[in-house]
Amino acid sequence: MVARLQKEFQTQISPVALFEAPTINALARYLQPAHAVAEPHAEAEILQDRRRKARQTIDNQGIAVIALNGRFPGAQSVGQFWENLCNGVDSISRFTDEELQESGIDPTLFSKPNYIKARPIIAEADLFDAGFFGYSPREAELLDPQYRVFLQCAWESLELAGYDSDRYGGLIGVFAGSNISTYLLGWYSDPELSASINDSQMVISGDKDS
Repeated sequence: MVARLQKEFQTQISPVALFEAPTINALARYLQPAHAVAEPHAEAEILQDRRRKARQTIDNQGIAVIALNGRFPGAQSVGQFWENLCNGVDSISRFTDEELQESGIDPTLFSKPNYIKARPIIAEADLFDAGFFGYSPREAELLDPQYRVFLQCAWESLELAGYDSDRYGGLIGVFAGSNISTYLLGWYSDPELSASINDSQMVISGDKDS
C-alpha cells in the first residue's frame, strides 16, 4: 500500500503514516502537499516543532505521574475501585440459568457441577463513540473492546491531568496494559466474518502489541 501511495502521489511516505492516519479521511489530509495544508495543520506543525524542542531539553529525571485511570468490574474509575476495596465490595457478577441460556451458553455446559456461574463484568464497554476517535462504524466493529475502553481511558487521563493535548507544547506519555484478545480469536473462528476482512485488518484491530 505504501509503495502504491508513493507512486500515486510522487512523494516519500513512511509506513508509520498508516498508523498515524488510520482512516481514509485522515490519510487524505496527511497526503496533502505542503502548499495545500490548511491553517489547523500549520498550527500542528508548530506544535510538533515545540515538542521536538521539548524532547531535546527534557530532564530525563523530571517525570511526574499526575493522572491515573482505569475500568474495573463494579468500578468505572480508580477512585471508585479504591472505595470498593476499602469497603470490601464484591464486584463479581453471578448469573441465573435463564440469563446464561439467553446469552447463548449451552445448558449442558452450565448444568455441570463444576461450572462457575459468575464472572467479572466491566459496565458500559459497548458505549464507544467511534466518530469521536475517528473510526468508522465498521472499523469500530472490528476493534477489540479492550482497545475501545483503552482509548476512552487514555483520553480521560489527559482530562483528569488537566491538559489539552492539542495545545500543550511539552511531552505527554501514556502508559497502558492489555490482555490477550479473545475478541480477535472470535473473528478467526467465524469463517464468514474472517472472509470479509483481511488478516492485516484483524491483527491491527485485535493484536494487543499493536
